[in-house]
Amino acid sequence: MMKRRGFTLVELLVVLSIIAVLAGLIFPTLLSGRRRARVAETASLVTTVGDAMSAFEGHYGNFPPSDFATLKKLRAPGGSGDWGKLKSPGNDTNEGSECLVACLSSKTGGMEPVPWKEDQVENGDKDAYGPSGAPNWSLGDEAFELVDSWGNPVVYFHWQAYGQKQRYTTVDGRVIEVGARKSEKFKGAWVNPRTYQIWSLGPDGENGTDDDIGNW
Repeated sequence: MMKRRGFTLVELLVVLSIIAVLAGLIFPTLLSGRRRARVAETASLVTTVGDAMSAFEGHYGNFPPSDFATLKKLRAPGGSGDWGKLKSPGNDTNEGSECLVACLSSKTGGMEPVPWKEDQVENGDKDAYGPSGAPNWSLGDEAFELVDSWGNPVVYFHWQAYGQKQRYTTVDGRVIEVGARKSEKFKGAWVNPRTYQIWSLGPDGENGTDDDIGNW
């Protein structure tokens, strides 16, 4: 009866080398595919929110404000949608995104709130509206912001606030200051004048880089 020969050390090293080479080829492809999927998902979110904002503009005659002081003064035609009792969050971070979510999550004057998925909104800076909240509020007494596929808050500026600055808390705890963008081609002109700017920090989580995903 012949004895079974085991693998030699050289053969094992060859097999391990082949596995390492294959892993080196496959893993970057998988990571690249995952990145593309997240980019597409975030771009779709920006588009979907844009559609909801158009409906809001059709109802109120203006796009959602990007600060709570302006939001409290907002009135819909016929008196529906009274935001005067809305309490501001406990801090001044993520305000533009929180205003956006507040406007699109409130059933006012026949408007239906956006049915957010749980991974699309987050209270990253842990603040609250208070017991009165927004009119017909659907998300509880928290100030949620819209987040992208990497968990970072989505930046939002109404055109009337383009010259202002906003502070945002990123998913890794950094607080960054951002401003609305000006056109590179038309020097001195704002991007999307008279409407709004909305964008994700993109895969790198940094503002103002080439991988940002916005409505431009």
